[in-house]
Amino acid sequence: MALVGIGGLGKTTLAQIVYNHGKVVRHFDEIIWITVSKDFDVIRLLNEMVQSLIGKKPLLSNVNEIVKNELGGRLKGKRYLLVLDDVWNLVQNHWDRFRKALFGIGASRGSKIMVTTRIRQVALMMQASFIHVMRFLSEDESWAIFKQRAFAKGGAIETQNMVDIGRDIVKCCSGVPLVIKALGGLMYSKKSETKWRSILSSQLRDLNYKTIIVLPALEICYGHLPSPLKHCFTFCSIFPEDFDLEKSNLIQLWMALGLLRPPKNSDLSMENIGNKYFDILFLYSMLQDAKKDEYGSITSCKMHDLFQDLAQYKSDNYCSNLEASHLNGDSDVVHLSLICSLREIPEISMKICLRLQTLILKGGLDGKLLASLKGLRVLVLENYSIIELPVSIEMLKYLRYLDILKTSIFLLPNNVTKLYNLQTLKLRWVQEVPKSIGRLINLRHFCFGSIVESQDCMLIGVGRLTNLQTLSFFTVNRDRGCHIEELGSLDNLTGDLTIFGLEHVENYGEAEYANLSKKSHLCTLRFCWAPPRSSMQFRNDETINKKVCNDEDVLEGLQPHSNLRGLTIENFTGGKFPSWMMVESQPSLVLSNLVKIRLCNCNGCEQIPPLGHLQYLKVVKIIGMGDVKVIGAEFYGKHTAGGGASSSSSRAAEVSMFPTLRELTLRQMPRLEKWLEAVQQSSSMSVFPWLEKLKIRMCSSLITVPNHFPSVRELIISGCPNLLNMPCLPSAREVSISGCTKLIGLPSLTQVFPLRDGNFILEVVIN
Repeated sequence: MALVGIGGLGKTTLAQIVYNHGKVVRHFDEIIWITVSKDFDVIRLLNEMVQSLIGKKPLLSNVNEIVKNELGGRLKGKRYLLVLDDVWNLVQNHWDRFRKALFGIGASRGSKIMVTTRIRQVALMMQASFIHVMRFLSEDESWAIFKQRAFAKGGAIETQNMVDIGRDIVKCCSGVPLVIKALGGLMYSKKSETKWRSILSSQLRDLNYKTIIVLPALEICYGHLPSPLKHCFTFCSIFPEDFDLEKSNLIQLWMALGLLRPPKNSDLSMENIGNKYFDILFLYSMLQDAKKDEYGSITSCKMHDLFQDLAQYKSDNYCSNLEASHLNGDSDVVHLSLICSLREIPEISMKICLRLQTLILKGGLDGKLLASLKGLRVLVLENYSIIELPVSIEMLKYLRYLDILKTSIFLLPNNVTKLYNLQTLKLRWVQEVPKSIGRLINLRHFCFGSIVESQDCMLIGVGRLTNLQTLSFFTVNRDRGCHIEELGSLDNLTGDLTIFGLEHVENYGEAEYANLSKKSHLCTLRFCWAPPRSSMQFRNDETINKKVCNDEDVLEGLQPHSNLRGLTIENFTGGKFPSWMMVESQPSLVLSNLVKIRLCNCNGCEQIPPLGHLQYLKVVKIIGMGDVKVIGAEFYGKHTAGGGASSSSSRAAEVSMFPTLRELTLRQMPRLEKWLEAVQQSSSMSVFPWLEKLKIRMCSSLITVPNHFPSVRELIISGCPNLLNMPCLPSAREVSISGCTKLIGLPSLTQVFPLRDGNFILEVVIN
């Protein structure tokens, strides 16, 4: 089938809704999405199909090899859905070659192709069985979208005069959703009636709403961007169409190019300015399709192809994304993304080398080329055949951003520490970091592709990097420059931080030197000790008992800031959790903003900390707490409004335990016998009102569980041979039970399923 319509009507959005729909996902064995654009290259499309299936691009050049060895092996006999987004190709032979290749896969009958295109003739040429022509929105539909944007909280005030002007603006949008959203976002930021009238009369008056003119309307939004933000927007044209733009990465690139300059006498950081710019572009729909993390923060987005066209036009060849063979030696390009074969070292004219500030290189590299790029500020290498950085890297004195994530460089050379202006350093994984890394005093973001769990301290003297904001992990040991106090001076840390080697921290005072309670911008913390011996041995080993007390003191000293959203504790051998985890009332509530907690192998603790009072908590995972025998009243916590402070205005908080919890996991708790009901002080009190997923695994002694799970849709219980009862599950949709040999029946489900004798493995799915 084909979705046909002009740019901005929502073809891709509709295709995404179908692609992600639960019924579609369950109906097909595989679903594949490819952005085609104007380059209908059969080899590229087949390689991207493989990439969609296995997560990496094979870069094969033979159609038969791709079809038989890659796609055939994964799709033969299967039913798949292939979405080809934004197709422009009108060459029949190209489509015939691609279709022939697809037939060669040997997929099952019922496989489908969905196409989005601006050109009806494309759909006819591809012999689409059904063509859906996207319609323009009605005036009322258009107004509803515009009103939601322009008059949102913090925007313009919805007076009658503003409504009248707004409806005239909507008429100029021709029923095109992208234009409506873009202008709605623009008017949100222009709060006065005078500014609305000015934009309508001076800039929209030339747009005849009876004629569909999309790009000029979008250009109005561009015209209202501050000058630095215009450069930020046009820089995005260096990326390919439909590219996932990682928010933090985009801001770091803008920063490296000097586009984020805080006002004089301002406390704002460059990252603050970057976040503000990103929000404006998102408000104007210049960036869209946001992906969010589990804490609700935007992590990435995409740029609509019409805005991509506008960015390319406005960049005036300053930004280019092209193959090396198409590079013109007289080009005025300043920001260049260059594609060539893996071993090919591109030839870049001296004129370009002297002007170049950004180079994203998908090909070979040598020292001579690098030495000629003396003005470079951004260098990104994307080639896994590159195993080392040339010595000439030290000549890039202005370099502020170095990304070698997609290479095979495992040793960082010492001369990297001569790049004194470096702000962002991104590594895939390295065996060794130069001991003089502390020289990079301007470094703000030290990023690794994966967290390296090692007993060795790789980041010696990291405390000297006082501007550091991103640090994925730090390993503590007793060597000089590796003590936990190195973290104490890093007041600007943001995001996620893992601390390994906490067994090397000697006491509370030393732990307190990390100064975590002052790090208000950290989102998540992960505390890791080395795996201990079993808790049964603690009682007879004096050395281990001393370590238990020490671990308790250390965790007490690692108290985080109350802004923390996620907390993980691993291999903690203490017998009790710190006081800051046990507090249940304001103003001392440290974990008041916690969204996710994971306690793993805390085998010495006999009690789970109180969590039911935390009003933002959504995910709880308790794994390997071998000494817990009963989960009782302490787990549910004390309950008053606001997590402890009384308030007559917040009745919902007064009557809920775990008011926002969505997922709860209990695993590897061999001594747990009873999970008790909550003590409800009134009939109006609710427990787990929004819990959707409940997983109980490998709790071999568990006999009883509570009965208060009104919203659970997915239940998994396995490895609980002594369990006798099942909870009431009025909302259940998926239930899986295995290894529960004493369970008698499921009387509490909405639909009753008799259990078979003998082989007691049951999976229940309620549609």
